[in-house]
Amino acid sequence: MPRLSQWRGTVLLLATSCLALSVPAAAQAPTAQAAAVNLKVGDMAPAFTPGTWIKGEPLSALAKGQVYVLEFWATWCGPCKAAIPHVSGFAKKYAGKITFIGVNVLETGKTPEDMDQKVKDFVKEKGATMDYLVCRDTRDEQMNTNWMKAAGLEGIPATFIVDGSGRLVWQGHPMAMEPVLEKVAAGTFDPVAEKAAADANAEVERAIGKEMAANNWQGVMDLLPKYKALDPVSKDWGGYFKFMALLRLDPNAAQEMFDRMHKERPDLTITYLGQIAAADGLAKSWYTNAATELKELVKKDKVWYGMLAKVQAKAGDFKGAAKSKAADIKQLRARIPEILKEHPDAGAMIKSKLAEEEAKLKEYRSAAAKQH
Repeated sequence: MPRLSQWRGTVLLLATSCLALSVPAAAQAPTAQAAAVNLKVGDMAPAFTPGTWIKGEPLSALAKGQVYVLEFWATWCGPCKAAIPHVSGFAKKYAGKITFIGVNVLETGKTPEDMDQKVKDFVKEKGATMDYLVCRDTRDEQMNTNWMKAAGLEGIPATFIVDGSGRLVWQGHPMAMEPVLEKVAAGTFDPVAEKAAADANAEVERAIGKEMAANNWQGVMDLLPKYKALDPVSKDWGGYFKFMALLRLDPNAAQEMFDRMHKERPDLTITYLGQIAAADGLAKSWYTNAATELKELVKKDKVWYGMLAKVQAKAGDFKGAAKSKAADIKQLRARIPEILKEHPDAGAMIKSKLAEEEAKLKEYRSAAAKQH
């Protein structure tokens, strides 16, 4: 299965992708694909060149005969952090068969030493929740250059699977790798067949995308029987698209789907919350319930304040939305010095984003004032 397409990335929203520049709003965009792609599925994997080793027994190379999962992430990336328990679960399930390595890239900090310490503190705090090997990129970003950029990727999280022959057999989003891992561990994964199936799915995705753009949700449902991508969250074929359609067509079925996911995979709740936040015109209860869930999540990670503000506004709670949006802007402003240190050319983008968020805050406050 290839990387998530533009349409699927849009559906996953905040829960599934962070762009390299670490501003919360940028996390809403899908993982980007650059123009030049020099690393493709089926190619021999690039050299594994870790920088500072953070957790576990250090590796200097990927050994022949061993399967590896390389998970590219950063401490500032909310979706990366949301995927950590997910990756840890797989590391435990496939212990002895597959080696999982968290590769920290695109980190922010004043100096390399500061970044090393930030990652060490983060991993230490996570403890057993982040139960796999962890390393940092080199000072000259060899891992980011030779893996991420070579594959045409600009966003994280991003996952690479390397088989025992040293060949790249899969690249995509960590939330989509479960079916692949099962086949790789069993020795039944066929990259050629998987690519052919993925290409066919891409055609269906494009058709689904057109129906979504036209708000033809029944059209989306009609196309799903042709879509053969198992959703690791819902265990349904085309589950991401199915949930989005059911939200509009059959709220009761959508609720059943959400409740099942929430019970079986609570670590992935944010994925569906992102879909709810993106949808307009739902029953008020959807937004109210989503706000309740997000109020708990922001206690652990402030990056979700933007999503919380969005569902609060859609629920008609403009006072709450204004409060959450103010918190969202505050945590963004706190990150600006580090972002500019790493990305000096990001000033214009940050200024534009801040203006956009400030306008949204003003809108919420104005609406709240009219409610009294």
